[in-house]
Formats: sequence, structure tokens, C-alpha cells
Amino acid sequence: MKETFSKTQIELYFILKGYPRVSETFIAQEIHLLESLGYKIKIISMKKAREDMLQPINKKVEAKIQYLPEDYLQNILSIVSLNFKCFTNYPWKYSLNLFSSIIKSLRRFNSSHLSHFTKAAWVTAKLKMWEKKDYTYIHSHFAHSPTEIAYYISKITDLPFSISAHAKDIYTIPKIDLLERIKAAEFITTCTEFNYQFLKNISSEISDKVYKNYHGISSDDFTPVANFRINKNSLIFISVGRLVPKKGYFVILKALNSLKKQGYNFSYDIFGSGVLEKELRSMVAELNLEEQVKFHLTVTHPQMIEHIKLNPGIFLCGSLISSDGDRDGIPNTVAEAMSMELPVIATKVSGIPEIIQDGVNGFLIESEDTTALANKIKELAEDPMEAQRVGKAGREKMKSMFESKKLITELSNLLEKSITKKFNLEKYTIKKKS
Repeated sequence: MKETFSKTQIELYFILKGYPRVSETFIAQEIHLLESLGYKIKIISMKKAREDMLQPINKKVEAKIQYLPEDYLQNILSIVSLNFKCFTNYPWKYSLNLFSSIIKSLRRFNSSHLSHFTKAAWVTAKLKMWEKKDYTYIHSHFAHSPTEIAYYISKITDLPFSISAHAKDIYTIPKIDLLERIKAAEFITTCTEFNYQFLKNISSEISDKVYKNYHGISSDDFTPVANFRINKNSLIFISVGRLVPKKGYFVILKALNSLKKQGYNFSYDIFGSGVLEKELRSMVAELNLEEQVKFHLTVTHPQMIEHIKLNPGIFLCGSLISSDGDRDGIPNTVAEAMSMELPVIATKVSGIPEIIQDGVNGFLIESEDTTALANKIKELAEDPMEAQRVGKAGREKMKSMFESKKLITELSNLLEKSITKKFNLEKYTIKKKS
């Protein structure tokens, strides 16, 4: 006879690359909204926070966090002892998957497979997964490292898992690994139509497991800028995103340098930090743009929103495909800017054309085209009413496509379907928190 359970009786583990991260608020938002639906969630994070500050949404998340050991040498005793404990509880499956991870690492000259297996065994023993066997479910974010850990936990314990895939994690790992993980998973979601088609076309074996689920943002948090109008005599530009190659900051700076030479007066606010900070600052100095460009580095959403509302401008997104294949999906920052009714100029990379229709709710240019970017900026400077029009249309598009409360229902339904099927439950009741 089938049983009836509520979400509060299911232990849902989220495996993440790092938590909390200022730049990955969409994950915290997802966890918080799932908790509001009644899910009991625990977080397994491979790394601790890389910044000291927290976004407001992180403070709303109730889930407890279990961090994996990052440094092998410092944690060698814990790793060895808990792996042995895992072996004693799952001798055959532990041995089989240990051997498999060693073979993969040797074939690809990469120790990450063995490392991820031992970490999966560590967390299996640390959390005594054998005691949670009946109603425990795992969901991983990003198809690379976190999902390989989820995969090995599942292979050892038979616990079901599913995946949320994004961008870099899809395109920078071998397809054979991606296919193996999806075949073992209950389902995989991804955040753009572009990614969705890519994943479905990997193999007919997994096409029925692939779903599209956009990231969500709250239009209540990112509200329109009041009385915003472009002033062509004092232009303001804004970008938000990590200082990494795929964001295309070098292209944007070259375009702005061209505008400066043509006599345009402007300022450029960059919010975000990353490995390219030193190089970008050097480029700003070389182009003599120190007076125009300000690096705000890492800030919280309230800090960023406050600054933008006092200094609104044209939002620039220079996304490109970097040399290692890394790329954006649909940057949440684009949706946030559209929600604030800022005119957005972005590139035709990956899933960005799914949210921006050129000339309707924003503007699209080819990636790495500095001339096209400069020309589009000049067009907007001469037509402030056009900028206002697309800004308002941008918010409407965001609300219809990216509203988090709507999108979380889609993910919840997928989880509910998988859980009821896997655990043979008659129904799976929703008990929302008051």
C-alpha cells in the first residue's frame, strides 16, 4: 500500500560548489522559496563563502550547512577515517566506485574524479546516509563538481538525485561525463532554451530527462527607477558581474574609449570582483579612463540598488564565449536591470536573446563588436524617449518570464513528481509555512 507524506518528511539535500556566494543569489532564492513551500532542506557545500558579506536572501534561508573538507592534507585523517566508515557500510559499492573513479582519473590525467569520490564517501559517512535511506533526496547545482559528488553518493547509497545545470558546467566538461551523470539522475533542469536544446541533443537516451527552468528574481526587490531619463551631456553606464573573461569588460572599455575620443562625457560603474581586476584597472589607466570608470567590487543587492537609483544609466552586458568555452546562460543581472526599467545593451550570446528582443525590450549586438556597442550607445544618447520605452518593456518581459515565485513552482513540481515516483508515495502534500 502506498503511503502519504508531506514535504516536511522528505530530507532534501542541496549540493553546491560554494555557499553562500554573493554572485549566486538565485540559488539562495531558490532554497528560500522551496522552504516556504514546506521542504526541509540541508546544504552540502564544497567550499565556504569567498566573501565576508551576505545578501539579504541568505539571511532568510533556514537550511543548515555541512562543508566538505577543502584541503586534503589538513583533513587527511578525517577523510581516511570516514571513507573507511563508508566502506564498512557499503563494502561492495564503495570498492566498485572507488575503482571506477581511479580509472577515470588515470585515463584523463585528472585527479578530480578520485577526489570527488572520496568526498562523496566522506559526506555519506559524516551524515550517516544509511540511516536516511527511506526518504532522502539530493539535488545538485552545476553539472560539474557538485553533480559528480551527488552522482557518487547515489551510486554508493542508491539515493535519488537531480541536477540544475547552468553554463560553464555544461560546456567545459567532457560530454561522456555529462551524459553519465544525466543518465543516473532523475532529471536535469537548465536555465535557458539554448542550453535546453544542447542537452537534449547530446543523446536520445536522456532527452526525456531534460527540462527548462529559468532563474528567478523578485520584481518586488528590483523596482523601477523613478523619473529616469538619459542625459546625453552626462551619460551613465552600469555593468554588474564578476570580473572574469566571459563578461567582456575589455570590449566595453574599448567602446567607451572610442566615445571619449568623440567628445562624449560619461561615467561607468562596475559592480563585481574577480581575477581580472588588476588587468582591467591597468587597461583603464592605459586608456586614461580613471576619471570615468569606478570599480565598486563586491556589494550586496541593497547597496547596488541604492547606488543605481541615485545614479541610473544604460546597462551594458558584454558577454562573450571565452577561450575555455565558458559563457553566460542568461545573466541574472540583465533581468535585474530590466526589472528596474534600465535600457539594456547586451550581446547575442547563449540565452540572452531569449529575454531580450532587439529594439523591443532592449538592444542586442554581436559579441566583441566595439563599434556596434559605441554606435548603439550614441543612438540612445540621441533618443532618450526610446530608452525609456524599451526600459518599461523590459520590466514587463522580466515579470512574465523571470518572476521567481512563478518559476519555483515549476521546479517544485519536478521534485514532487520525482520524489513521489521514487519513494512510491500515493500523494505528496504541500504544507506551506505560515
